Amino acid sequence: MNQKIHKINYLNPLILGLGNTGISCIEFFCRRNINSNVYDTRVAPPNLNLIKNYADHCRLQKHITPQILDNTDVVVISPGVVPEDLGFIGEIKQRNIKIISDIELFATTAMAPIIAVTGTNGKSTVVTLITKALEQAGKKVLLGGNIGTCALELLKQATPDFYVLELSSFQLEFTHNLNALVGVVLNIEEDHLDRHKTFANYQMAKLCLYTQCQYAVINRTMQKTIVELPSVYKSFGLDKADKENFGLIQQNTKTHIAVGDTALLLTSSLKIATSQYIENALATLATISFTNIQLAKCFPAIQEFTGLPHRCQIIQEQHGIKWIDDSKATNIAAAISALCSIGATCNGKIILLAGGLLKNADCTPLIPHIKKYVSKILLFGEDAKKIYAVLEQKIAHDNIEIVGNLTKAVSDANNLAKENDCVLLSPFCASFDMFKDFADRGNVFQKAVQEVLL
Repeated sequence: MNQKIHKINYLNPLILGLGNTGISCIEFFCRRNINSNVYDTRVAPPNLNLIKNYADHCRLQKHITPQILDNTDVVVISPGVVPEDLGFIGEIKQRNIKIISDIELFATTAMAPIIAVTGTNGKSTVVTLITKALEQAGKKVLLGGNIGTCALELLKQATPDFYVLELSSFQLEFTHNLNALVGVVLNIEEDHLDRHKTFANYQMAKLCLYTQCQYAVINRTMQKTIVELPSVYKSFGLDKADKENFGLIQQNTKTHIAVGDTALLLTSSLKIATSQYIENALATLATISFTNIQLAKCFPAIQEFTGLPHRCQIIQEQHGIKWIDDSKATNIAAAISALCSIGATCNGKIILLAGGLLKNADCTPLIPHIKKYVSKILLFGEDAKKIYAVLEQKIAHDNIEIVGNLTKAVSDANNLAKENDCVLLSPFCASFDMFKDFADRGNVFQKAVQEVLL
């Protein structure tokens, strides 16, 4: 049985973007017999052929005129649309027409508690963990947002016990009334400066989640940077925690995940025992603690989790050489995390494959970690020369090379790698210059590895 359709206050929406989010918005309004205008800057938007299915309630506009705006009472913007690239965005703001995200539409009609997770890194792992843990406890959960299924598509299914949403800064930027049960900000590192222009803007987009939730989960390393703490929150971190907060403790020379002084799980019982995963597990348990579900019911899901594809995923090990797909590392902080984690356990050196779209990021923080763990960097993609120019100031020229593409990088890495080395794809860049997305990049890497190892 589908969920109850709620009446909403918008009667003349303008939908910006005809990707999957845009189509979900069109369907949302069609189900309520509300006519919408749709606009996309691309000559051939990806879902253009689907518009005919909604012809009775939807009109694709080639231009946004003052007359269209005269009748518009809300603008729903897709996360991939950059507002500043639209010539008419100034007039929309001047007219005080409300601009919202699909997430805001979702929140107006969702009938179950929402658990919302954002952060620069780890979002997909944590929302997946939360979902698996709640399901382990016998709850019906629907997962979506920035992962897999558009949020509005979830409304077509029977009402669950919980919605779990992964949210990007692009989605949160235009979400004003989420009304989540729990809001989680995992971390905030420099990213997407090509879109947000400044780190302060990016940080503001992420932290606005805390003004839209009943309970908050906070990373203790960020606690001092949050100007206005939510009234009810729990923190998590890799240090010892007090009271009802989540951290690590030592008992009988063994490390435990704990709430305050109470041990919950041995870290050695986890199938993934990296510091990144332990931190994600702590955030997951802190989140679930606000749901009145016994934490012990969720432990098996956290212990048995083996990770998501393209996140420090060991795809091959041959002749003592490990090949690792970390294509999801689309920013500097993620690559640093991978270098430190893998470098600490790699008996040889790392050959790093990196490059793509740098997104105006500063890659100098990588340099000390590259010096410590990496023997060779093979760069590819649109910003390879820009990255090379920064790295060569502190790293020997012989250790950096620009190659034509990822497949060539894999071939060269195969010739360079020695026993005990690790070949790591951790690009610290977006993938859209050469690939459909990070998963496509990871799949190309995996296929190339298979071919060179035949």
